[in-house]
Amino acid sequence: LLNQVTVNLVGNAIKFTEVGSVKIDVSLTGLTLWITVEDTGAGINQEDKKKLFKLFGFLDTQKSRQLNKNGIGLGLVISDLIVNQFGGKIMVDSEVGVGSKFKFSFDLHSEEDQEIE
Repeated sequence: LLNQVTVNLVGNAIKFTEVGSVKIDVSLTGLTLWITVEDTGAGINQEDKKKLFKLFGFLDTQKSRQLNKNGIGLGLVISDLIVNQFGGKIMVDSEVGVGSKFKFSFDLHSEEDQEIE
């Protein structure tokens, strides 16, 4: 599940970064694992950030329409549900024309019988 969330966020970062870079950072604070995916892509405006984790919440931009014509808009919604299930949260910081940073946490001691793939 941890892999799925990371793949979703990295995939989005790559799709929306035509020129620049995508960086992944992993850190551990106590028993909380933090993964950050940062890109130098198109960025997201304040109004559109409210739509990111809503069911079928495509951002209505030319780039989004081009890249998501085969998608159904569930990647971030599913990622948010997975992260919440493990006691974590997803945060986003973004600026149009500068890029985006998605950071999420997993509580490694939330339930001993849950496995992180």
